Amino acid sequence: MQITTNKLIVGIVIVIFIWIGSGIAIHYGTSNRGTFGDMFGAVNALFSGLALFGIIVSILIQQQEMNLQKEELKQTRYEFKINRLTNILFKQTDYLNSQLDKINFVWHLGLGQGTENIGISEFAEKIADFKSKDYDWKKFLKNQERTIDEAITKVHSAFFSFEEISNETDVETTEINKLKKFMRSNINPAIYTLISFKLEIIEKPDSSHTDIKDWQTKLLKLKLERLEYIFNYGK
Repeated sequence: MQITTNKLIVGIVIVIFIWIGSGIAIHYGTSNRGTFGDMFGAVNALFSGLALFGIIVSILIQQQEMNLQKEELKQTRYEFKINRLTNILFKQTDYLNSQLDKINFVWHLGLGQGTENIGISEFAEKIADFKSKDYDWKKFLKNQERTIDEAITKVHSAFFSFEEISNETDVETTEINKLKKFMRSNINPAIYTLISFKLEIIEKPDSSHTDIKDWQTKLLKLKLERLEYIFNYGK
């Protein structure tokens, strides 16, 4: 119940009217004038009523203050959970990017020129350049498929781990989606180029043996679900 000035005034007026009414009842309700002085005893009723009303108001005010404190505490705890989740996000994103930076692809410089190790961003750019020139870019991808899978696995693991942590909190879904979107937009964008390349070199089940083909089909489904999970994360 919200305590306002108007309600306090109304309560005091009601107590005063009750006091006046009791005096009138005593004055006109008895034929013995000797008891007329008893109506002044109604003063006690006035102050008793005001005191009781004051106690009630005090209790209600305390209840309001407690409710406000509970709400503030609840809001503080909620903000703490968001801050904690945000800190985890930053650490997870930084760690993921550091892991992606450590991944090296072996790039063949040409016949008799040896090889060099290049990072994920440079590798994605070179493959995109090869693709635009109609070179046999898929051959290069197939040779580096294991490294591509390593990068994709790291991203999937980081995304899934953060989502698991988020689901264990009572933070609103809209807030979690904002954090997931932030994480997606702050990792190396080359990973999404690799995903698009990976989709083009995934081999379909080709075994004539039923059991092996079923196993290959399930494995292909898992790969596609993982790629779809990463690609749609934070959207």
